[in-house]
Amino acid sequence: MKSYLIRAKNFVLQGDWALYFFYAFVFSTPFWRRLEIETDFSYLMDVKYVDYLTYSLYYFEIFFLVAFIWWLGQMFLLKKRIVLGDKMMLASLALVLFSSIVSLWKAEFLGIGLYYIFVLLWLFLIYLFIINKIRTKESMRGLLVALVASGFFQSLVALGQFLRNGYLGFHFLGEQLIDPEKIGVAKIAINGVNHIRSYGTFSHPNTLAFFLVITGFVALHLFLEAKRKRSRTILVVVFTAIAVALLLTFSRIGWLTGFGLWSIFLARYWWKNKQQSFQEITKYFFGAIVALVLAVILVGPMIVNRVNPALATTWESWETRNIVIVKSITLVTSPSSLLEINLGNLSLHPFIGVGIGNFMINIIFPLTGYPLWMAEPAHNTFLMVLVEIGFLGLLGFLALCFYIWKVAKDAPSFLQYCLATLFITMFFDHGFWDVRQAQILMIILFGVAATFSRKLTNL
Repeated sequence: MKSYLIRAKNFVLQGDWALYFFYAFVFSTPFWRRLEIETDFSYLMDVKYVDYLTYSLYYFEIFFLVAFIWWLGQMFLLKKRIVLGDKMMLASLALVLFSSIVSLWKAEFLGIGLYYIFVLLWLFLIYLFIINKIRTKESMRGLLVALVASGFFQSLVALGQFLRNGYLGFHFLGEQLIDPEKIGVAKIAINGVNHIRSYGTFSHPNTLAFFLVITGFVALHLFLEAKRKRSRTILVVVFTAIAVALLLTFSRIGWLTGFGLWSIFLARYWWKNKQQSFQEITKYFFGAIVALVLAVILVGPMIVNRVNPALATTWESWETRNIVIVKSITLVTSPSSLLEINLGNLSLHPFIGVGIGNFMINIIFPLTGYPLWMAEPAHNTFLMVLVEIGFLGLLGFLALCFYIWKVAKDAPSFLQYCLATLFITMFFDHGFWDVRQAQILMIILFGVAATFSRKLTNL
């Protein structure tokens, strides 16, 4: 008992509290709990509430604020210089920020544009913190453990939501009041009966799915690095929960990147490490495979409903969200697709865009006569960047992605797969540009990739 008290005392007195608060920030990033400050544009046509046109302060971000201030104090007392990172990545970030500022000239709503510029600066501070503080194996492991722990918790919430077919009562963490009969809630319909898609405490099942894929890769990495049998067993249990929860999000891009890339990742590992017994590794995953097969059997009809190409419902959401449908060699989009309208906006402002954060305001008028639910962001991050801040801004964003991928060649393979997941998902989701949780997950991946650059540190 005395030894535990001594360790606890050393933890409090000698611990790096900037890192501890940052780990708390990483763990709580999925929590959607926030303070909302409505604007004149928060309700389109006085009916549809729009998150993207509302100022939001997320409670979990207080952890990063404390961590950042603590870190600045450490830097001042120790008289250390702040590392800015790779110059090309910094230049790319600067170009995105510059284009965002210039785009305000055409912004219909200047206030929301300034808000999104503040968010970009906030994300840059998170990036700076990571490349300066996450510089050792121990600090990196702490970050990865925080991600996996959060992924496991979200998996349990997702499983509970699916079994209950609705809200669990975690509103204080940001869980939404999901109900299978509520308009706007993502759901699966089987024989006229609605069943919710699991949200966790995220804003949408697709964002939860992305998070689960990333934390699944981290869990696999930690499993392969672990030496003790107990640690490996725990990580397999965590990965199993994550895999089952991913299935229950009914996110098609999540299934593709998750189950597809996870399998490739493990197969390549086994191929490169033939000295390790195949049976020795796979025996840990036998239970995971059984659990996943049982889950697939139980929700089989829902999976078929989600992916059956013969059903119109399989393609409707893709068309209305400007996702290109590949039925033949020719790329086909519906005349009512948002893609056509997006490019119309672009033709008016090709170089500076319609203004950062102003997409939703510009889309509502061309959609007059269409169902109001169609007024939503284009489900493609690159297209959103292009329309809002123009060609120059897109060039900066693409350059940033390129240089992040370039420095990741020095990173462990799991991180390369995480980045591949991110870049693939960007073609089918807008959240990395305008949803805070997804933005933070993206910048964490960028920051972690940058720490592996030889110009920064030897981890």
